[in-house]
Amino acid sequence: MPARKPITLGARYHYLTLLAEVAPRGRRYVLVQCDCGVQKTVKLDHLWRGLIKSCGCWNRKTLLALRTTHGGTGTVEYRIWFGMVNRCENKNNKSYYKYGARGIRVSESWHQFSNFLRDMGLRPPGKTLDRIKNDGHYETGNCRWATPLEQGANTRQNRLIEFRGERLHLAEWARRLGINHNTLAERLQKWPLEKALTQPRRHWPSYGRS
Repeated sequence: MPARKPITLGARYHYLTLLAEVAPRGRRYVLVQCDCGVQKTVKLDHLWRGLIKSCGCWNRKTLLALRTTHGGTGTVEYRIWFGMVNRCENKNNKSYYKYGARGIRVSESWHQFSNFLRDMGLRPPGKTLDRIKNDGHYETGNCRWATPLEQGANTRQNRLIEFRGERLHLAEWARRLGINHNTLAERLQKWPLEKALTQPRRHWPSYGRS
């Protein structure tokens, strides 16, 4: 039987502090204390995976904040902010599996709409909110206002490709080959994986010729 992963008493997980393990046999449960003072027993793996952040008070406060009137309520920026928080924090949101369930989070500061607007500014016409690193969080430095075309290019660059024991993003493979990431994306549509990732730049063919 594999050794049990040790726990650290006093360790913090979001708004919870781990106090003790209360079920040493079978499925592991621990006693935690929320920052609001409430203590409760939770599943240890849920705590480690970030599925539990508080005793429940945090979710109530978040929903209240989302429903509270802000200076920008009714604006397109407010709707974008609301959607960002909701798909990352609300398990009932239809897009939660693509965001919150993947570990994508909204920074603590951006749980306040005014901070989000301060950092991002007004949305330029024709642009929407985009994360620069597709696996990164919604936070200052990893977000921008981008056109759908720019967002599509960003998604392609962050596509993970595994080859010969290495797992890199498309953009990283492109840098190794010394070619543009769009060129590599086109190669992958037309060539087998090995050929696309081993042919040097000079062997890029002219399609349409036999």
